Amino acid sequence: MEGGFMRMFTPNGGAIRVLRKRRSHRKTQEAFAREIGVSERTLRDIENLNKPIDELQADRIASALKVGRGDVVFATEGPRLVATPPTQSPMPASVHTTRGKQLVPRFDKDTACDVGSGESLYDLACRCDFVIAESRIPMNGEISSYVSELVSLIEAASWMKRERFSKLEAEVEKSQRNCMRHLLVQLRGNDVWTYALHHTKHLPVSDEVPEISSTDVEWHAIVVFDSPGEYGENTVEVDVDNGHPWIIDWDKPMHCPTRRA
Repeated sequence: MEGGFMRMFTPNGGAIRVLRKRRSHRKTQEAFAREIGVSERTLRDIENLNKPIDELQADRIASALKVGRGDVVFATEGPRLVATPPTQSPMPASVHTTRGKQLVPRFDKDTACDVGSGESLYDLACRCDFVIAESRIPMNGEISSYVSELVSLIEAASWMKRERFSKLEAEVEKSQRNCMRHLLVQLRGNDVWTYALHHTKHLPVSDEVPEISSTDVEWHAIVVFDSPGEYGENTVEVDVDNGHPWIIDWDKPMHCPTRRA
């Protein structure tokens, strides 16, 4: 703090969420919020929307997660920030292309598409274990409230807070679809587009290719709030965590992983 001015930072909400869940006791949002001295709603906005935080909050979060400040923030407030992709572990050059084999790295890029309707967004959410949301544009209070409500609905439709593969009651599902549709229209009217991706994360988590292949996976809904494409594009590029590197052998039949029971 210089001259009474507290520096503000844009947090890396996705990294904070991952680090919180990696801790041995896997603290809930509620418990972790108490530990760092913020409300659960504020923590949710930090993790889902990269809500700006001051220097003290950044240091409390980093200390609680036992990492450096640079691991939980992008940079001080200023021009639009771009997240730095996680560092990939170096792999032997021979692994990349050997007789039809291709390495899929743990940390990679994928494409999220513009969500066309509340129905499609609900259908994506209800097939996922976790929801990862990111806001890439500045938002006023009204738009931020729309985004927060939509993220809450997506989480409620996913399996984050209920038994995997269970279904919501018909009336609840109908209400959620209608609310999602309404919020998407509100955001669209304010030039905020919603992009989404259904992503598979392979387990167990590792930076090395596992010796034994596993069909254990998590299904993630990755949702990005961004401006419309300048030239009519309806996709955005997103960072993804594949859980661990794995090798595709194009000379063998492909088998889709199954969801965890």
